[in-house]
Amino acid sequence: ACFESAMYVFVLVWAPTMRATIAASFGPSTPTPYGTAFSVFMAACMLGSTLFGYLVRQSSWLSLERVAVLVFGIASGSLIGACWLLQEPAATDNETSAMTVVHLFSAYVMFEFCVGLYFPTMGTLRGGILPDSHRSVIMTLFAVPLNAIIVTVYLLFGILGNTGALQVATGLLCVGAMAMMWLDYRQKLDAQRSAKLRSKFKSVVKKAVMVNMLASSFLSHQDYDHSLARDSYASVQMAM
Repeated sequence: ACFESAMYVFVLVWAPTMRATIAASFGPSTPTPYGTAFSVFMAACMLGSTLFGYLVRQSSWLSLERVAVLVFGIASGSLIGACWLLQEPAATDNETSAMTVVHLFSAYVMFEFCVGLYFPTMGTLRGGILPDSHRSVIMTLFAVPLNAIIVTVYLLFGILGNTGALQVATGLLCVGAMAMMWLDYRQKLDAQRSAKLRSKFKSVVKKAVMVNMLASSFLSHQDYDHSLARDSYASVQMAM
């Protein structure tokens, strides 16, 4: 809910913030290349989705929880940088103005890259955590805070403004990053507990096998002694 709310807020503010930054840097008559910017956003999103498969296949130490932490962390960092650039006063020289536009656009591209990486990561996590019988109900419940956050930001947009809405999105991403760090910590604890239980189970099984072997050996010796005694008694009877 946190990431997707931030994504919808970003959809609301990226165009006016780009237009305002370009107008402040190069003049109000300078056109804003919305089509080119959107095409680059979609390419970055596709690159993030493609990179997910490589990370899962090649990185043995990088679990899904850690990938999610990286996604939330990079996304929040990119929007923090965007907020900082939007609050900076407009530069007077053309070179600094151009770099401001480039940096802002780069932050937005990095966020879209995280969007592409987010959806396969969260889809895989949901498939492993949420049971199939209750998944649709749980996802419907998660849509309630998502819609509530989006509607609240839209209603307060006149008060927040573009920068304020972007700061709200940044705060949501930070909350999501902390939640994913907590999930990663819980997964580590569960893995350690499972390893301890497996170790104890193996130890108990080894002890049980040893006891079984000793009992079998003892019973075999007892059977041998009984059979030897029977043979000796039969020999004495025959001699008599």
